[in-house]
Amino acid sequence: MDYTPISTRRVLFAFAATGFVALVPALFLLLQSGHSGVLPLLADDDGRYRGVVLGAGSVILTASLIGSLMLLAAIGRRMLRLPSSA
Repeated sequence: MDYTPISTRRVLFAFAATGFVALVPALFLLLQSGHSGVLPLLADDDGRYRGVVLGAGSVILTASLIGSLMLLAAIGRRMLRLPSSA
């Protein structure tokens, strides 16, 4: 067993990310179902939340694309790094 110390911040972030991933499908289904009790100010004319879901999906997609490009740049920099002389 590995006894490497891990920060509390990383543990809390991991739990928060896991909870977010677990709750997003339920929130999506709730917003698409058309119930008018959750966010009545953001509802469309027919009582659905297509605009909210579309906006949230756009933000998530944009963040994912930016994150993947940053990861690609970090991997590229690491691969192009010249070996240090010992």
